[in-house]
Amino acid sequence: MDTTQFDKLTEKQRIFRLKKGLTELLTAAEKQLALLKQYRDSETQKNIGFDYFYRTLDASWELVRYSKFLGRSNFKAYAFSPARMLYENVFRLEYYINQKIDDQNDIAFWEVARVLKRFYDEFEDERLKNNYEQLVREFGNDGFDYPKIEDKEAYRNPFPSMKVLVEKTQIKHASKFYFHYRYLSECEHSKLVSLYIFEDSDGQYRRCLFYSYLLSRWLLQITDAYIQNETDSIVSKSLKNAEGYVFGAVN
Repeated sequence: MDTTQFDKLTEKQRIFRLKKGLTELLTAAEKQLALLKQYRDSETQKNIGFDYFYRTLDASWELVRYSKFLGRSNFKAYAFSPARMLYENVFRLEYYINQKIDDQNDIAFWEVARVLKRFYDEFEDERLKNNYEQLVREFGNDGFDYPKIEDKEAYRNPFPSMKVLVEKTQIKHASKFYFHYRYLSECEHSKLVSLYIFEDSDGQYRRCLFYSYLLSRWLLQITDAYIQNETDSIVSKSLKNAEGYVFGAVN
């Protein structure tokens, strides 16, 4: 993408353009979500993997909306948080869709199981134990000896590390993108330090929006691949329009 015109703008003008681009991408995302929701609400038998993908995708676009909302308040610096979570979701979903169906279901199973395990260790609530056992009964693989929720083996991360996910991604030009994750992580975990380093709140917020914009473009393409290119023309048009809104000529 050619950023020549974009670089000439003030920070407030850049923010305006990025928000307009994100609005365009969100419109395409809503069409994808509508198709997935239509399938979810149908009588077709679903697997746990589909539910995981749909819920993660829906939550990801809520993060984009949240990023836009933060620009209206005095909390612009906290836009690093949704940008970082969106980053994680995008690279995990991209890894997920490139697995076989059985492996997708396994990933989804352990994503739910490890959350139940974490909260059970904290609160020892029998309801969480019952939920875990129900998860095993309904979605566990036949013949596999699943650990009890009390066992440390009940907590399993089904994804490679973020560094590995990025380095092995099939997203074009993204395999060198890991240092951006480190940047987002440092800014989120050391907010006071980042606020001191980046005193320009508009500039800081614009950086967050730019991450959300780029990740949103990838998310549309990942979703289209997952639904077998059902929205290919919608996505192509949306990406082109969004790029025009953000990087087009300055009037």
